Amino acid sequence: MNPLITPATREDIAELRQLYYAVYGPHYPVALGTDPAEMARLITDPHSLWLVGRCPDTRALTASAVIRGDAGSRIGRLEGIAVHPGHRSGGLAAALTGALCAGMLDTGRLDSVYATVRTVSAGPQRVVARNGFQAARHPAQRRGPQ
Repeated sequence: MNPLITPATREDIAELRQLYYAVYGPHYPVALGTDPAEMARLITDPHSLWLVGRCPDTRALTASAVIRGDAGSRIGRLEGIAVHPGHRSGGLAAALTGALCAGMLDTGRLDSVYATVRTVSAGPQRVVARNGFQAARHPAQRRGPQ
């Protein structure tokens, strides 16, 4: 089943907060999933793009992800990837990530996007890797001649 992917709106904030709670529990440390004022600001930010995935049959919000852009540097950060536990393993996170990157990079709104992944599982890391992101390594972690 193909999800409906649309930009988030202010009307989605309550449902988005429920999604982030369902995915991360009560201790999600990021304002984009917990603070309605910050969520509204980010949804309307002209330099950012917040997309949501919805079930085509019920229109229930099933996933969310954001690229927070910086107009000055033309660099964006992919963050806040969340897929409801009942809708995982269907490629929804990858579809959102691809749509976000296309919406920001292919349109020329940004020149570069990096991702931050907070996780205790490898799933989100695989999502960004499958979408062409490469792991950044600290210089001390590099191997070979210095």
